[in-house]
Amino acid sequence: MNLRQMEHLLALADSGSFSRAAVSSHLTQSALSRSIQSLEEELGGALFDRIGKRNALTPLGQLAVQRARRVVFETRELRRSAELLQHGEIGDMRVGLGSGPGALLMTPLLAHVARHHPGVRVAVSRGSTELQLLELRAGDLDALVIDARRVEPAPDLMLEPLGELRAGFVCRAGHPLAGGVAVSFDNLLQFPIGCTPLSIEVARRLVEQYGPRADPARMITLQCEDITSLIDAAEETDALFLGIVAAARERINAEYRKRLGGLEVSVLLDAMGGNRVFVFGEVPRPGLVPGGGNMTVLQAVASAGGVLPTGAADAVKVLSWSEPTNGTQMRTINLQRIAGEGQTEADMLLSGQATIYVPPTSLVKSGRFMDQFLRQMLLFNGTSLGFNYDVRR
Repeated sequence: MNLRQMEHLLALADSGSFSRAAVSSHLTQSALSRSIQSLEEELGGALFDRIGKRNALTPLGQLAVQRARRVVFETRELRRSAELLQHGEIGDMRVGLGSGPGALLMTPLLAHVARHHPGVRVAVSRGSTELQLLELRAGDLDALVIDARRVEPAPDLMLEPLGELRAGFVCRAGHPLAGGVAVSFDNLLQFPIGCTPLSIEVARRLVEQYGPRADPARMITLQCEDITSLIDAAEETDALFLGIVAAARERINAEYRKRLGGLEVSVLLDAMGGNRVFVFGEVPRPGLVPGGGNMTVLQAVASAGGVLPTGAADAVKVLSWSEPTNGTQMRTINLQRIAGEGQTEADMLLSGQATIYVPPTSLVKSGRFMDQFLRQMLLFNGTSLGFNYDVRR
């Protein structure tokens, strides 16, 4: 057998029709039939069952197609790798980005390649996950960065997790729900909700936690693959954006620096699962702190790399869940006094959910934005959205 026969086999398996496979292979139908027949003789069995006008794979055919895809793919990659070696870094890179990764990674990817690999030609494809998977399998794309939960594992796909992203609801400043200490799910349903297509697993978890009304088919009223457009709609109307918080972060930070209105991100701590501590602001490594709760504020900030020179260590804000009051509470912690003067009794033990914000010194002097940013936060927190979604109580 040879590579050409394997390509013919894949063309017929994908189309299910000798006539269509012959056209895509640039062969006559009789020539394609002879190629498939020769392969069947060599393998010692039929690869297809003729059912009416369709050609269905036999068990041997399914095995042969699975192996042939790998061989054809690896052969193409070998050719492209050889071309890159022969011409240095001159070559083509074709990458598909899903809605979340596209909003976060497209500009940094293009800038990185332009800056460090100017000889490489990059083509970025956007579109639905289903269409991009077809393009990947057809060899029109080299790789995809998409929501992993929207992809079913398959022998011809190599899946590698890249990370998890925090998700939540986003609304504009001045929204009727902004400023509430806690917002119920019933409150959410009073407004249009925009979101990218969600996986079946995320839909199931939403329904398990919030009931049938949380079914995305009923709850989502604005749906598209473009996160930027959904965020724009949330900024201009009373619609809510449900999705990756990081996608709105640049716009939030821009307004944050101006100390004006704009989009605000909300985390409802009583909807989060497990002991989780999130540190952001003027720290080197903002994000979820390894180890979760049962640590002090000083330990959590230290795990995030400490306070940057631009941060106000004497005015760290801590939003935590209070069991006695069954609600959230805000405290200001002076880490400068705790670490510099050894007043460890002023530190705060984080036994459950907490969000820690280290503000810039200039905003601490204004004394205004932090309360707006934290107290006008919205709704509930999910985890693992965008590369992965996960909503849990």
